[in-house]
Amino acid sequence: MDKILFDRPRKIGLIAGEGEYPLLLSQVAISHGTEIIGIGFEGMTWPEIGDVIPDFIWVKFGQIEPIIQGFVEHNVTQAMFAGRIKQSVIFESKDFDPIVKNTLAKLPNQQADSLIGAAANAFGMFGVNFLDGRTFMESHIAMEGLMTHKSLTDDQLRDIEYGYRIAKHIAEEDIGQTVVVKNRAVLAIEAIEGTDNTIKRAIQLGKDNFTIVKVSKPQQDFRYDIPVIGPGTVNLCSQAENIIIAVESEKTLMLNRDTIIAEADDKGVSIFGVKTN
Repeated sequence: MDKILFDRPRKIGLIAGEGEYPLLLSQVAISHGTEIIGIGFEGMTWPEIGDVIPDFIWVKFGQIEPIIQGFVEHNVTQAMFAGRIKQSVIFESKDFDPIVKNTLAKLPNQQADSLIGAAANAFGMFGVNFLDGRTFMESHIAMEGLMTHKSLTDDQLRDIEYGYRIAKHIAEEDIGQTVVVKNRAVLAIEAIEGTDNTIKRAIQLGKDNFTIVKVSKPQQDFRYDIPVIGPGTVNLCSQAENIIIAVESEKTLMLNRDTIIAEADDKGVSIFGVKTN
């Protein structure tokens, strides 16, 4: 049984991005008696989350004022952000309100997590503080060591170590957080295209027998950005042979962790949790 790592508040505001993560978080939080005031982005957030959270507000991505207003009206003092914001959305959105436009202009880079973190500072002026995104998600956090059954060779462990070092370097430079290596050579590095497309490129180049390493940034702010893998990552990796997915234990979410591990075993994909400090 997973130990409780984080306090569980009785009421939170939730800003939901894309994917399964916000939905899972909502289901777990509600099962523990937490009231949720939810905010979702039209055309991005999974619509079924509105069936889970009674008090749900839909806005266009880039509008922060209605989010603040919704939280203030419902007396929200603690909030969470969950889900993916694709980098391309920042380039494509035409609906930024003045606060967001001003925030973007002042950022040192145009990364999605930088925008989210900076915009969240505006909530602080209204008494809203953001929680670690792993709150409520203890049973979905990656464990240390080999999580699947197939043992790893010394060469595979060396590839994990090599890939981890490279991935930490590119993460520090805010380029991406995933690299793919084979025989201690880099096959692919993640940039704006995202993890799945990085893996697809690696399959084209490396065919099989390679290692995917996904890490957190050295100064990762887990309130706004958490490394996540889901069933789709395992399904994608099953297109090749002898693939290893290495993630950081305690710092990575595996959505439906037990199901992912079982599916990985079934498809011949290995999952390894790298020990973190």
